[in-house]
Amino acid sequence: MKQPHLIAIESFRGLAILLIIAGHVSYLSGMHADTIQERVLLNLLRGGTALFVFISGFLFYYLHPDAFEFRRFLRQKLSFVLLPYLVMSALPVAYYAARHTDWTPLHGATGLSALWEPARDFFGRACAFLANGSHVVGYWYVPFIMVMFVVSPLFRWYGRLGLAPRLAITGLGTALSMLIHRPVENLSVAQSVVYYTPVYLLGINVAIDREEVLRRLAGREGWLGIGVLGLALAQALCFSGAGSLHKPALEWGGVDLMLPQKMLACLLIYSLFSRVDRLNRPLLKTFAASSFALFFIHPLVILVLEKVPQSAPWTALGTLTEVIQLALWTVGVTAISFGIAVAVRWALPTLSRRIIGW
Repeated sequence: MKQPHLIAIESFRGLAILLIIAGHVSYLSGMHADTIQERVLLNLLRGGTALFVFISGFLFYYLHPDAFEFRRFLRQKLSFVLLPYLVMSALPVAYYAARHTDWTPLHGATGLSALWEPARDFFGRACAFLANGSHVVGYWYVPFIMVMFVVSPLFRWYGRLGLAPRLAITGLGTALSMLIHRPVENLSVAQSVVYYTPVYLLGINVAIDREEVLRRLAGREGWLGIGVLGLALAQALCFSGAGSLHKPALEWGGVDLMLPQKMLACLLIYSLFSRVDRLNRPLLKTFAASSFALFFIHPLVILVLEKVPQSAPWTALGTLTEVIQLALWTVGVTAISFGIAVAVRWALPTLSRRIIGW
């Protein structure tokens, strides 16, 4: 029988992947950020990857509280995280690398020597795409999280510290992240590691002191909710755009409010799922189990839908309010992605986890 904390985290992960999909779909649905209300909603929906980072940090410590076999841990991540990433990236990477490769040396050439320069250019660009995940929306997460897995001995050391130094490190890291922001177009893996490390550490801290955390959060969920909404509103008032802030690490761009907002949201969601049993619905469990598959597939579904002609039947959704459009698009993209994932599992039951992560 699963521990209550794992049930809560399972439901949390199911909700997290839905919020990630909704955040990405918000661009497809054409939702605007013209009014304060629209920006607040988008600030709440976007940046949901932070929830995945928190869950990853929580499970890292929860599942390995004492014994930790680094090599076995890394082998599992290579097989069930990196390998699906490479498989799902193969076609997009080949397409984009080919588009950006200079093939002119082949024009009128007769020998194999003329192929060297284009081939080198092609493979160089392919490796660059794979290294930062810029070829598909959201895929930047895998190079980032693989770095976190590689340096996991540091997080084991962190988990053995006392409460005061752990909180001090997390606090200082949060302040730094709020200044550097997320990298431009998510291209810098190192900047992503610095930015999201406090969220990962928060997950570790909650896993270490989970009983005490829940005791202290009991009855304070309303205040956490006010904090989340307040930070989303403050960002909407201070910045003209919506969602995560991106900039070069060493340039001034204001103080990022998305990170503390998502950190408070992590505490709120974890507390609610741990305390209110009826929130742990079977559907969330299903989405949690298939979360990596949904993560890998839904950006490709969005990419295809973006290419559909404007005369398609569902363009009638344009007559509905933007919020309803967003909800319907989210349901549609999730359903299509889940259907594809189920089909792959049915067709390749022994290989699907290494292909789509489920």
